[in-house]
Amino acid sequence: MRILTTLFLSIYLLTALSGQQALVMTEIMYNSPGEDLEFLEFYNVSDIPLSLDGYSITEGVLYTFPDTMLAPQTAFVVSSDSCKFNVVYRSFLSSPVGEWTGTLNNGGERIVVTDADQNTIIDVTYNDVSPWPNLPDGFGPSIFLCDPLSDMTQADNWKTNTNLSNEILQEGARIFADPNVIGDGDCLQSTDFWLSNNNINHYFESTDTIEIPVYRESLSTQTDTVIAALSSVLLDEGLDYEVLSDTLTFAPGQSSPEFFVIRLLDDAEAEGFEVEFLNIYSTEGAPLNLFTLTAVVVIDNDGPPTNKLELRGVLENSEFKALELFVKSDLEIGELSNFSLGAANNGNGSDGTEHHLRFDFVPAGECFFIANDTVRLKKFMGFESGEVSLLEVDNFNFNGNDAIELFEKNQLIDVFGFQNEDGEGTLWEYTDGWAKKIIAGNSTTFDTDNWTYGGVASIDAEQNEVATNPYPLECLPTSVKELASAIEISVFPNPTSGQVTIEAEDIIEEIRITDIVGRVIIEDKQIQTGSHRVDLSAAQAGVYFIHCVSARGEASLRLIVE
Repeated sequence: MRILTTLFLSIYLLTALSGQQALVMTEIMYNSPGEDLEFLEFYNVSDIPLSLDGYSITEGVLYTFPDTMLAPQTAFVVSSDSCKFNVVYRSFLSSPVGEWTGTLNNGGERIVVTDADQNTIIDVTYNDVSPWPNLPDGFGPSIFLCDPLSDMTQADNWKTNTNLSNEILQEGARIFADPNVIGDGDCLQSTDFWLSNNNINHYFESTDTIEIPVYRESLSTQTDTVIAALSSVLLDEGLDYEVLSDTLTFAPGQSSPEFFVIRLLDDAEAEGFEVEFLNIYSTEGAPLNLFTLTAVVVIDNDGPPTNKLELRGVLENSEFKALELFVKSDLEIGELSNFSLGAANNGNGSDGTEHHLRFDFVPAGECFFIANDTVRLKKFMGFESGEVSLLEVDNFNFNGNDAIELFEKNQLIDVFGFQNEDGEGTLWEYTDGWAKKIIAGNSTTFDTDNWTYGGVASIDAEQNEVATNPYPLECLPTSVKELASAIEISVFPNPTSGQVTIEAEDIIEEIRITDIVGRVIIEDKQIQTGSHRVDLSAAQAGVYFIHCVSARGEASLRLIVE
């Protein structure tokens, strides 16, 4: 995380501004993956409060700042969608977020800010080509101003942001941005090469070939050659895959990617999921300063499905598309990746798997929602933070006349609607409406009697509670036998960068902490206390899972290490 040090501020505060305005622009997210996450960050570099009354953005986008005092060394953010911005970046926010009118140009834009006297105080034209960084153009990062006290019009004062924002994912890509965090980042560091913007790529064992793009960070004037290789985690070269192309050569001025290509080898052994991470090396074998990591997840297509997951509800209106799923048995780390979704559009039959679910632990008995926009679903339902589990699946598009399919290991395990029938005008149509399962169980054959229907236009409203026929939020139907015994646990602080305390309502007997791919990093089977402290200062930043066992049951929680 970039930090403006006390020493740096002290030196500055002893000097005059030398004509430089107190308000500077310090971060630009102009082409985020997906929509609604673009923003501009402004910062008061002075040692006194700054009145923003009368300040306006007049070029690029349009915005009038509120009549407020911006404290010294404090940021103010203006975004394209303040509602979604506040949800996604909530861990960074310490001040209100404004919302502009218009759009930022992905290919470059002039941004002008005027003060209360109509004087131009900021006039910056960013671009997506050299000498400006090119990776912020849709690959996930913002650009940040290296030195808030230097000329913000110069391209060499802006660099690619390398701060990963607590695993924020949008359309499968990581977001590298830190609104409200100002500092003198490492502007000498080069990102060198950039892997595919998808941080997790799912493939079935029967897939023929995989092509993963590798980009060069800047438009070099020389020829660059690198070697791509998978790490040895679970996949074995020669048994699970063979490399077809791993030497990547970039010509001078080349902006297009080169591709690492492998062929997956199918076998008859039931293996669950397997994961590998792609790394880039120099021709001498030295690892390069790779900006981000791409995981290759291979899903086994052998063995029977577990049917641990069940489709419970479908919702559709003009704001979002959503599904409700029920977990019948604990889904351990990685198991959720075995499941995927599909839509039989307009009665044209099944297209098979279209969207994979990603890594996560989900306990038995939990209902959770899949949505193409969790922010709008949360607003519609009135969910409080942490009240209901939500998982965003971008670009999973379906309409109220389409059948919905749930797959496990590429095998159909549950279905709503008839895949070969256009649902418009039928009993099961859910346009601006919903359907909810009333008879539990997985079935690959749709039975209309197993569901209840809200009717067309039943949730064509701003909020569920005022809809004509609100969607029933109870996790129905639920059998007591379906629920696993569980204990209540809490973990704090979360996120953490060091020690965490785990507290339970019962005596903890065992604790196991795993990383996102299921590797155990800490395990203790000799605890016998209701409170236990764990030191994670040596753990790499990322998402981890704490699993606790007591005499009465088990529980798991997600933990973020910064």
